[in-house]
Amino acid sequence: MILRFALVIGENGGYEKALVNNLKEKKMQTLYTDEIRSVLAIEDLCHAVEKALQWNGGIYNLGGSIALNRFELGRAIAKRHDLDFSLLKEGLQNDIKMLAKRPKNVILNSDKAIENGFVNSTFKTKYLL
Repeated sequence: MILRFALVIGENGGYEKALVNNLKEKKMQTLYTDEIRSVLAIEDLCHAVEKALQWNGGIYNLGGSIALNRFELGRAIAKRHDLDFSLLKEGLQNDIKMLAKRPKNVILNSDKAIENGFVNSTFKTKYLL
């Protein structure tokens, strides 16, 4: 079985923790507007792994119910943590020289996993509503 996901968000680590810490330290952040991903809350990923133990083998995409670019995601995280939006600056992935190319669009179709009981709405309810 293969479980595929694009970007996992949770308060205790990774992207969200780094962004929150930088904003608390009043560091300007340049976030891409030309890179879009299906954002998945860690709670939904954990739920999916538990559910997947009951699924038939195969490849399952675990995308969030909403896709955002990095700038939009940064604003949602800043808002959730009541941090200063003005420290977020829009930028383009194309303007940065990267060691490895990254895809611009990583929106995953999760229909197969949803048909098997995958729930992917936590990010939307925790960060956007």
